[in-house]
Amino acid sequence: MKENNFADTLYSRSRDAFAEMISDIQLRLYRTNPTYKKIEDRNRYLRHRSDKILDIFECEKSRKLSKWETEIVTEIISNERELKYIELKELFFVGNKEAFYYFDRIGIIMSEDTSD
Repeated sequence: MKENNFADTLYSRSRDAFAEMISDIQLRLYRTNPTYKKIEDRNRYLRHRSDKILDIFECEKSRKLSKWETEIVTEIISNERELKYIELKELFFVGNKEAFYYFDRIGIIMSEDTSD
């Protein structure tokens, strides 16, 4: 008998909502975080510098690249890592906020008693 893994079950039940939340985070970061916007715009510009580069990232095709194109691909990959790090930080805080509101709503969070 297969063991039921809570995280897998939770994800499978809310996969579409999770994908939508990630998309919302990316859009919000693009609109509100100047660093994120700058990196995303730079990558968009770099991808369109060469049809071969565009094919690699948009169509997932293999291409033989020049040294110049290889340097561009390297920069794009580095920038993508930076964007993912920013997204992961934001997702962490959004998840914590959601958990706090949920726990507060069901009464798990106790407010601090400051009346001494």
